[in-house]
Amino acid sequence: HHVIREVEGDFIQWKIGVFDFLGEDDSAIAIVASQRGGVVSIDLETPRLKLFGGDGWEAPELIEIGGKAVEGTYYSTYFSAENDAAEVRAFVKKFSARWTNETPEAVSALGYDAVYLIAAAMTNAGTTAGPKLRDAIAATKNFPGVTGQTTIDEKRNSAKAAVMLTVKNGRSLFFESVTP
Repeated sequence: HHVIREVEGDFIQWKIGVFDFLGEDDSAIAIVASQRGGVVSIDLETPRLKLFGGDGWEAPELIEIGGKAVEGTYYSTYFSAENDAAEVRAFVKKFSARWTNETPEAVSALGYDAVYLIAAAMTNAGTTAGPKLRDAIAATKNFPGVTGQTTIDEKRNSAKAAVMLTVKNGRSLFFESVTP
């Protein structure tokens, strides 16, 4: 198997380059960024090429544009409303009640977690003063959110599980959570 990353520019040329690179019995995995995944999938539809995307694929345009060509693809994001975790179920219920039965996507869940993480940091710091609040945020370990547990590492990056979704029957469905 080969892993080929998306290049900017002409997708037709990219397609030709992919298949020139592959041998007769090879298969490939294409990692495609952004909502353009649907367009790339149509251009590259073949059983020999498996497509994986990132959180930009979460938009409904992926399936609207990609149609059957994106069936069986996978993408990573931060949240799935179909996750059966108790905290996710509770969040989805509250969100849907507030927003007239709308289903939350990753951006909504991340915003929700961010507000509660900062509130917890303010409580732990005992203040909203810059340096103390900054240090309290940096000290976050295993914060329980609807997007999973969040830990801030020594470089102040958020370490957390990724949520994998797959496209089946024209819908994005929860597949699994993957912890780094």
